[in-house]
Amino acid sequence: MVKIDVEGFEPELLRGAVQFLYEKRPPVILMEIQAHTWTERGCDMRKTLEAVMSLGYILETVPNQDEIPLRDVENFCRRMSQRSTVDVTFRLRK
Repeated sequence: MVKIDVEGFEPELLRGAVQFLYEKRPPVILMEIQAHTWTERGCDMRKTLEAVMSLGYILETVPNQDEIPLRDVENFCRRMSQRSTVDVTFRLRK
């Protein structure tokens, strides 16, 4: 399991961790998204989430574990941009 808590710098961390995630395949990645910070810094939430999902991960919200299908990532990002933070889990697809 990997827990990411870098106060709004998740996009940069994830871009730098692509090789690690591809090679090590941690089964779970926990992360808090500070949507307002990503937006203020010009980060593309959709592209960041889709990049992780392209490595074989399923995006889920916490605590209710609702899966967000890849086709719904854009709508999810739109809803999240109106909230300050949201906790998500990426689970490695079985």
